[in-house]
Amino acid sequence: SLVWGNNHIFGHGDDSFQVTLSIGVAQVEDGDGEKAVRLADKNLYLAKELGRNRVVCGPGRVTAQLCTI
Repeated sequence: SLVWGNNHIFGHGDDSFQVTLSIGVAQVEDGDGEKAVRLADKNLYLAKELGRNRVVCGPGRVTAQLCTI
């Protein structure tokens, strides 16, 4: 699974902030762009539910897997 372990903090002191990244990926075989966006959106929210800094890919089902890159 792809999970970033390092957290980079930008800025200094009171002006600092941390960035996290969640990504949803989908692939469709029929060229249906709306379906691809819908599935990627579902995977994005699943990535957010699973924790920070994750990429989830798959068919958009609850059983979608964490991608390895």
